[in-house]
Amino acid sequence: MREPIASRADFSNVTWPVFLNVSTTFTFDAINSCALGVPLNLIIVYLSFISAKVDGDFKYFLGNLAVADLGFCFGNVYNWAQHFYFVKKEIPSNVITCSLQGSFGYGFGFATALALPLLPLNRYCVIVQKSKWFTKSHTFLLCLIPYILGFIGEIYDVFFAQSITFYPRCGFHVYTQFIPEFLIVPIAAGYTAAIYCNFKVHKIVATHMRASRRSARGSNHVVCERSVLKASIYQACIPLIFIFPITVYLTSTIFLGWAAAEFVLISIGPYHLTVDDVGFGMMMFQPTATALVTLLIVKPYKDAAESYINTVKKWLGFSVIAKSNNGTGTVHDTGLTVDML
Repeated sequence: MREPIASRADFSNVTWPVFLNVSTTFTFDAINSCALGVPLNLIIVYLSFISAKVDGDFKYFLGNLAVADLGFCFGNVYNWAQHFYFVKKEIPSNVITCSLQGSFGYGFGFATALALPLLPLNRYCVIVQKSKWFTKSHTFLLCLIPYILGFIGEIYDVFFAQSITFYPRCGFHVYTQFIPEFLIVPIAAGYTAAIYCNFKVHKIVATHMRASRRSARGSNHVVCERSVLKASIYQACIPLIFIFPITVYLTSTIFLGWAAAEFVLISIGPYHLTVDDVGFGMMMFQPTATALVTLLIVKPYKDAAESYINTVKKWLGFSVIAKSNNGTGTVHDTGLTVDML
C-alpha cells in the first residue's frame, strides 16, 4: 500500500511552483476527451431527456452515462484550466489545490465506470424479471448512486484526509488509504453483474428474435431490444480497452507507489512514454467510444440521429432517399415486456 510521506499538518503552510512539464499533457487530455466526446454526448442527452424520438426507460440510463461522460470531459477541462491559470498568475500549488485539480476528473471517471453496469441491470429486471420497479423517481435515485460513490472519496480527501502523498502531475496532495480499493469493489461487482444480466437477457432476446422471423408482429420491439443488448455488451467491453490501463496504473500506485506508474515504456531523446501517459491517454477516448456505441448501435438513437441528419440535408438542399419503414413506426422500446410476446 502507499505509505504517507507526511501529515496534513506538516504541509499546512507548504507551497511549490506549478509543474510546467505537464502543460502539454493536460492540453492533450482536454482535447482528446472533448473534441468528439462533448458534441456526441450532448446529442445523447438531448435525445434521452428532451426529444420525443426515443422512448423507453433504457434511455435514462444511456442519458445518465452521457452525463457522466460530459462530467469527465469537464474534469479534464477544469484540470487544464486550473493548471494554466496558476501558471499565468504565478500562483503556487498546495496540498488542497493539487487535490482539487484532479478531483473532478477522478470523481466523474469513477462515476462513468459505475454507471455502465446500470443498463444491463435495468434490462435484466424489465425483461427477465418483468419488474415494474423502474419508475422515473426510482430510476433517478439509481442513477445518482454512481456519482455518490464516485465523489465520496474525493470529498473526504479534500476536507478530512490527514495523510500526504506525492502525485507526479501536480505535487503533494491529501489522500486516504483504502478509498481507491473500496471503489474497485463496487466496480468489479457491477461488471460481474452486468455479464450475468447480459447473458440472461440474450437468451430471451434470441428466443424472440427467432419467433419474430416467423411473424412480423412485434418484430420492431425485438429488434430495438436486441440493439440495446448489443450496445450494453459493447459498452461493457469498452472499459477493458479504455479503463483497464488506468486501473492497472492506479493499482500499481496503490501497491508499488508512483514510481511504478512513472515507469518509462519508450524513450526518444528527451521525450518519455510512461505507464501514466498510456493509462490516462487511453481513458480520454472513453467518452467518445461510449457515445459512438449508443448512436451507432442502439436502434432508437440511430434512427433519431439519421432523422435529424436527413432534416439538415433537406435544409441544405441535398436530396434524401426515403428509408423503408417496414412497419416499424416510431422508435419506441420495451416490447419484450408486453403480452404479444
